[in-house]
Amino acid sequence: MVIRNSAKAIIIKDGKMLFTKCKFLPDDKEYTYLPPGGGQEKGEPLCETLKRELLEETGAKITVGDLVLVREYIDPHSLWGDIHQVEFFFQCELLSDVNLSVATQPDDLQVGLEWLSLDRLGDYRIYPEKLKECIQPNGCIKDCVYIGKC
Repeated sequence: MVIRNSAKAIIIKDGKMLFTKCKFLPDDKEYTYLPPGGGQEKGEPLCETLKRELLEETGAKITVGDLVLVREYIDPHSLWGDIHQVEFFFQCELLSDVNLSVATQPDDLQVGLEWLSLDRLGDYRIYPEKLKECIQPNGCIKDCVYIGKC
């Protein structure tokens, strides 16, 4: 099993957080929401990974702020096979508008982008689910740095 690093953006604006809207299975009745971001390439610093991934998935340019959460995802039976991924969540700010029409490479399962109200995150299927506990309705991150498996 190869360990994969991934950088994710936490972008909060006007009481809402930006998510990629995905559909994992064709017959799935419910959408899944993920913070934008993706896999680190060899020799690429995490902040550059995040800038590249946000341009690919959202069409937006960002500034990368503080690292606020780390999640370890281990699943030998995922849709992508045997996976071990370490996700680094950074607080980010938009430098340009989100515009899916200029996104350079949306994820295969991505069907859109959505700003979800922070006080209603519990109403949605969000991965990782722990984000619902860590991000407060006022946009502050609770003191939960490591949100993955031990």
